[in-house]
Amino acid sequence: MPTLLIDGYNVMHALGYLSQRTPANQLESARRRFLDFLAERVAGRNVNCAVVFDAANAPAHVLAEIEYKGLTVYSAKRQEADDLIEDLIRRHSAPKQLLVVSNDRRLRRAAERRGSMALGSTELLDWLDRPAAPEQSEEQEDRGAGAADDWLREFGHLDKDPTLGGPSPFSDDDPSIR
Repeated sequence: MPTLLIDGYNVMHALGYLSQRTPANQLESARRRFLDFLAERVAGRNVNCAVVFDAANAPAHVLAEIEYKGLTVYSAKRQEADDLIEDLIRRHSAPKQLLVVSNDRRLRRAAERRGSMALGSTELLDWLDRPAAPEQSEEQEDRGAGAADDWLREFGHLDKDPTLGGPSPFSDDDPSIR
């Protein structure tokens, strides 16, 4: 499953959730609005989503990692957010499934070096604005996951039936298909 790794404050600035004039006492509410927006837009998509924020001046009670409405939220308390993001890129077990979202060239290069995809903030917004594919029910997923096995179990014996010989109607050698 793909993972979005989002440079929190970088994307918040680009999308207008923060400005240079946002007072420190309003950062928490701006972060929450941004996370609510992401959680709503990511819901129903087959993707994990992690957001990293700088937290050098965060109060002691702020945890380094929390779950919030299906999102993983990291607070970089003892390092810069960019350093933590680079570390997460480096440690990711499936880098080709990782999409790093930042306008920061350093992070985009780090993602590309590892074989990950890098998206800018506007590309993320474009993707989030597209409707999510409809979710499958568990029954549909089960049917889809084992459908080939079910078909082989049910109809595999027909390969050995001598009365059903002859060319396949789906053969590439059949001139009527061209």
